[in-house]
Amino acid sequence: MQLAALYFCFYAAAALLVTFWPHYMTSLGLGPADIGLVFGGGTVIGIVAQPLLTGLSDRLGRPSRMLQSVAIFSLAFLLGVPFVTGFVGLAVLMWLSAVPRSAIVPLLDAATVRRVGPTRYGVIRVWGSVGYGGMTAVFGLLARDVSYETAGLYSVPLFLVFAGLMAVLTLFLPRDKPATVRPSWRALIAVAGSPGLLVFMAVQSLHWAGMMYFNVYLSLHTRSLGHSIAVPSLAVLVSIAAEVLALFVVRPYVAGRSGRWMLVAVMGASALRWVGMAIVTDPTTLIALQVLHFFSFGAWYAASIAQLGRFAPAERRGAVQGLFAAVVFGVGGGLGSWVGGEVVEAWDTQTGFYVVAVLDVVAMVACAVLAATKTDDGAPVTARD
Repeated sequence: MQLAALYFCFYAAAALLVTFWPHYMTSLGLGPADIGLVFGGGTVIGIVAQPLLTGLSDRLGRPSRMLQSVAIFSLAFLLGVPFVTGFVGLAVLMWLSAVPRSAIVPLLDAATVRRVGPTRYGVIRVWGSVGYGGMTAVFGLLARDVSYETAGLYSVPLFLVFAGLMAVLTLFLPRDKPATVRPSWRALIAVAGSPGLLVFMAVQSLHWAGMMYFNVYLSLHTRSLGHSIAVPSLAVLVSIAAEVLALFVVRPYVAGRSGRWMLVAVMGASALRWVGMAIVTDPTTLIALQVLHFFSFGAWYAASIAQLGRFAPAERRGAVQGLFAAVVFGVGGGLGSWVGGEVVEAWDTQTGFYVVAVLDVVAMVACAVLAATKTDDGAPVTARD
C-alpha cells in the first residue's frame, strides 16, 4: 500500500504540473515555445541524470534511500517556484529539479517490479493513474468558473503539497536489505550497449513524443477552441479511466510475443487518436475520443515494462528502468515538448497533433517489424557479468 500511495502522490502532483502549470507560465509572460523549452529542457536533462542515479542505486544496493533522496531534493528546488517571475528563474528551478525528479519514476517502478513482479506491476501502478486522473478532474471542475491563468496560479501550491506528501512517505519505506549482488559499473554499462534494448527504446520514444505533446498542450488546445477548463479536465478523466481499465485487462498479454504485437496495436490506435484530436472541435466528441488512452498509455506502459525484463536480470532492473526513462521519457519527451512548442508557435495545436500522428505511424511500422522478427519468448534473462 505504501508503494501505491507514492504513485498516487507523485502522479497527482504531475497532473497539476503538466496540465495547469502551462497556464501559470503564460501568466508570467511565457509563450508556447518558452513553455516547450522549459518542459523539454527538463526532460533532456533527465537523459543524463536518470541512468546515472538509477545505476548508482543498483551499484550501492540502496534503492529506498536513493528514492528518499531524489524525492526530497526535487521538492527543495521547486519550493522556489512561487518566488520567481520570469522565464529564466522558472527554467533554472525546473531544470535543477529535473535532475533528482527524473529518477523518481524509474526507481519507483523498479521497486514495484522487484516486490510484486512484472505481471502484477499494473495493480500497484494503477494508483498513479487514479491520482493523475482524479486530480485533473477534481481540480479542473473546481476551477471551471475562474480564468485559465487563475487556475494555473492555484495549481502551484497544491502541487507542492502533494510533492511534499510524497517526500514524507519515502521516509517510511522499509530499510534496504543488504544486496546479495551488486553489479559492477561495467555490467551496468553493458546493459546500455544492448542493441536490442537501444532499438526498443528508440521506437518507444517516438510514441512518447506524442503523449508528451498531448500532456503539455491539451489544455492550450482546448483553450484555442474556446472551451472551458472543464473540457481538458474531463478529457483527462476519461483518459485515466481507460488507462486504469487497461492496466487490469492487458496483464495476461504483456509478456513475450503477444506483448510485442500489443505494441503494434498501441501505435496504430494512438495515431488515430492524434488525427482525431486535430479534426474534432466538438467538446463532447473530443472528450469521448480519449477512450483510446486505453492503448496510448495503459496497454503501452504495461507491455513496455514487461518487455524490459528481456534485457536485464532483477539486480539490474533499476539501471534498465533508468535507461528506458532517459531515452523514452527524456528524448521522446523532449522531442514532444520542444518540437511541439515550435510547431504551435509557427502554426497551431492542430498541426502539432498531425505531426505526432506521423511519429506513431513510424513507430507502428517499426514495432511490426520487431514483432515479426524471430526472438526469444520474453523470459527474463539471467545475471551475467
